[in-house]
Amino acid sequence: MGWFDWLFRPPTEARFAQLFIAQLRQAGEARSLRFDPDNFQLLIDEEKQAGIVNLRNFYAEYCQLSPADRKQYLPQTVQAILAPRMELPASFEDIKPRLRPKIWARAGIEHTNLQSRLRGDGHGIDMPQYQVGSHLLASIVYDLPRSVRSISTDELTGWDTSYYEALEIATQNLLEEGFAYAKVGDGLYISATGDSYDASRILLTEVIRRFEVQGEIIAMVPNRDMLIVTGADDDEGLEAMISLAEQAAEAPRPLISSPLRLDGDEWVDWLPSRGHPLFDRFRLLELEYLYQEYGQQKEMLDKLYAQQGIDRFVATYSAMQAEQEGPFSYAVWSEGIETLLPRTERVMFFRPPADGDGDGEIVAHAPWHKVEKIVGHLLSSADLYPQRFLVNGFPSDEELAALGK
Repeated sequence: MGWFDWLFRPPTEARFAQLFIAQLRQAGEARSLRFDPDNFQLLIDEEKQAGIVNLRNFYAEYCQLSPADRKQYLPQTVQAILAPRMELPASFEDIKPRLRPKIWARAGIEHTNLQSRLRGDGHGIDMPQYQVGSHLLASIVYDLPRSVRSISTDELTGWDTSYYEALEIATQNLLEEGFAYAKVGDGLYISATGDSYDASRILLTEVIRRFEVQGEIIAMVPNRDMLIVTGADDDEGLEAMISLAEQAAEAPRPLISSPLRLDGDEWVDWLPSRGHPLFDRFRLLELEYLYQEYGQQKEMLDKLYAQQGIDRFVATYSAMQAEQEGPFSYAVWSEGIETLLPRTERVMFFRPPADGDGDGEIVAHAPWHKVEKIVGHLLSSADLYPQRFLVNGFPSDEELAALGK
């Protein structure tokens, strides 16, 4: 690394937090601020639990900027955070024109809720949510000139308005703002509106249906500023889609790297069929996403159970590459341990040595659908995302034989 590169290299996470705090102070924030390095967050007035600033996306955006642009980025970002939270109009008619739909990664919301439980405040994020596939959520925001404000369930109740009515209005507002996109080749469409709502335009299904694609409509939203659409029967379009998603996976404001298929008015999870030349690439990107999300979830659950004195093992979401099968996920179900098991494609059943010596052995393994069929009575779904199941006991020898080695 040359002297010039060293001088203008991005700061460390800790240094960025210091810069962020200094900018907040300069802008007039007088409340206490504490940097939480484990979660890369700023805790505002921690005793009163006044708020949290997640720094990861800001840091990723900051690092991608030139040194000159960084000087403007921090003041603008801090001003958006500190923008006065104006009283919302008392009349729903007055607020309607500024409503917009916003797409979130479901994991981000769930992680924030788990962090809230770890802090002991017991308050999750209060906003109505509409599920888009398994991994995305849609909410409603009030679009301000320099920031956005989420609309809560209580506020909708106060306006005597249902969430679905408000979401329909917000989606119509977004439609009227326009939908700029570029068509690449014969059937690949990439959003190009650039207003921080490109991912949210996945909800504009009446426009997306007009796209000329081969086969069923497939979409991906790898980050907040990208929507990609092609057809399930368009191999060239799918290859371009997965290439773009692979590149976008490291960009700021990530969402998911898993494709969705339009089924009527709903988006559902989709993968090309096994044997398709692109199956492994799509599946690997999904596995990498779930591996990361399950890993963060496990870390927080381990801390939560230790804090609560609960003796429970949170199993790891693992993956491997098989010569014939390609990439697949698996988890280990151990005998004699209360376990939270992630939902994986395969389950390995482990029996420790009877005398406590030795390594124990895998006594059976089976695909998830077979596990549910034979020992589903030993599983109870936990209220968690990504999905986990609480294990109650261990299969009998007869059940292990039925599961297979």
